[in-house]
Amino acid sequence: MTWRAAHLSRLSRAALLALLGTASGAAPLAAQLARVTTSPPDAAKLLVVPFARDSGDSALAVTIPDGLRDRLRLARAQTFNVIPKASMNEALVASGFPQDMPLEPSVARQLARFLNVRVLVEGSVLRRGDDSVLLTARLLEMSGEAPQSATATVVAARGRANGGTGSDLANRLADAYRSFEQVTNCRRAVDSLSAARSTQDSTRYFTRAQQAANRALTQYSQSAGAHLCLAQLRRAEGAPTDSVLASLQRAEAADSLNSLVLRQLARVYDERGDTANLLRELHNILKVEVRNDTLRVNTARLFVLRDMADSAIALIDEGLAGSPSSVLLLNARSIALAAARRWRDAATTLAQVAEVDSSNIDSLFVYRITTYFQQIPDSTNLHLWTRIATERLPTQSPYWYSLANLSYARGDTAGAVTAIREYVRQQPAAGRGHLVYATYLLGMNQVDSALFHATEAANADSTLKNASASVWLSGGVRALQPPADHELAVQRLSMAAQNAVGRTKVTASWFLGVAQVQLGIRTDSLANADRNCDQARRAQELWMAAEPNIIAGVAQDRETANRILGQVIPAYKQRADAMTRNFCR
Repeated sequence: MTWRAAHLSRLSRAALLALLGTASGAAPLAAQLARVTTSPPDAAKLLVVPFARDSGDSALAVTIPDGLRDRLRLARAQTFNVIPKASMNEALVASGFPQDMPLEPSVARQLARFLNVRVLVEGSVLRRGDDSVLLTARLLEMSGEAPQSATATVVAARGRANGGTGSDLANRLADAYRSFEQVTNCRRAVDSLSAARSTQDSTRYFTRAQQAANRALTQYSQSAGAHLCLAQLRRAEGAPTDSVLASLQRAEAADSLNSLVLRQLARVYDERGDTANLLRELHNILKVEVRNDTLRVNTARLFVLRDMADSAIALIDEGLAGSPSSVLLLNARSIALAAARRWRDAATTLAQVAEVDSSNIDSLFVYRITTYFQQIPDSTNLHLWTRIATERLPTQSPYWYSLANLSYARGDTAGAVTAIREYVRQQPAAGRGHLVYATYLLGMNQVDSALFHATEAANADSTLKNASASVWLSGGVRALQPPADHELAVQRLSMAAQNAVGRTKVTASWFLGVAQVQLGIRTDSLANADRNCDQARRAQELWMAAEPNIIAGVAQDRETANRILGQVIPAYKQRADAMTRNFCR
């Protein structure tokens, strides 16, 4: 055997011994790790879900919770029984959700309930400029009437954030969790204090609550839950509001993302009528309860009531960024936009509500969207939505009336007539419907029907008499056109002059006088030809009636009026008088 071969043989044996040594030491090491990571039966079952993040930070949103999970599993096994990532992923895949992707809060809680978890850890990765990120981790209980929570945040350079950062967050959350038991004891004592029936009991429970809160703060000086319990203790003993507020503000300083604290602060500010601070706290709550659409909408309404529509819009837009198809948010956004008098944006946003779910098209929806398009104004979309209103709400007659006018303005006479006919059918005593119908019929040269509805309009509403007279005036003028029917013209124009006022009265009187003159000339001719007494007397009546009507309408055509009054009427009156004397013996 050469030296080289012998040397290689010794190296091989050394490598083999080293490998065997490693293998022999593996079992004790594994056993040691098992002792460290095996949780006792009473350890809280804990789940760490993938963090929410901005685009481009998906890897970091996986690395941070992985580091947090590993730290709790290795160093806090006596406190937490951490669900392995593999088990969580199996549950996600079985439920149809992707792995390592942010979960909606509702989905995360469903997953926690499915895995029978007592504590949930969720978080977010948000960019702070170009080179740093804000990392937030939130630990919250999954049971109880008022589940406790704790939040840890850190700002780190994007290039340096790693699993160790998640480990740091884990340590801070675990420290906060140590105080949960004492905070629970404090809460129970406060509840007992509120129900105490004697001074001795009140004193005992007050002492217990104070001691439990102090122990919680000793275990974790930044325990927001302890300060919150102290605030509740102050409220239970009837302390001044300023004292309660001071405790709540200390709780907020300890954990600005504790929604229980923020809600209590909001309550105090609401009781004090401090709307500005109330809005600030509601907005802070929404930073935690990002998907609480109901609270977001109620907060936006408060902004609108304070004439802060732009703030309301921005708040709603924050919610829509995560839920772009939320009917509740879109509806609220349209209201805020309308308050800002951004009518087109308000109408467009409200139309999206119908696109998401057409069942939202109710009477209030239609009223709002048609009002918005009226304000723009946008006659095309106003016509469209008014037509939709008649289809979805066929018994609401005002929309039929509006559709008639809009259709007529767009040159759709047939559609206008159909709509106004339906309106008149539903509202037979509404004068305006009959008047509009009369106008349409007149345009279609259905004069008799038009005059009938004009009369119905005047009978139903006396304020429409002048407008009704205009229809009769048009009907009378048409009767004067060739082939003229002067008798019919006089009848129609007499009705017009009887009901008209103002300028319409002047016009009606003029045309009535002209019709009476023309009929008088015709009657004069018949009386003279037939030597008819009745015709002669009729001619006299016409000349007597025509004169005041021509005078009343003289402003219509002064030159013609002067000629009729100075020449025609005097001459024909003399002829009528002579024929009456000659033919009526």
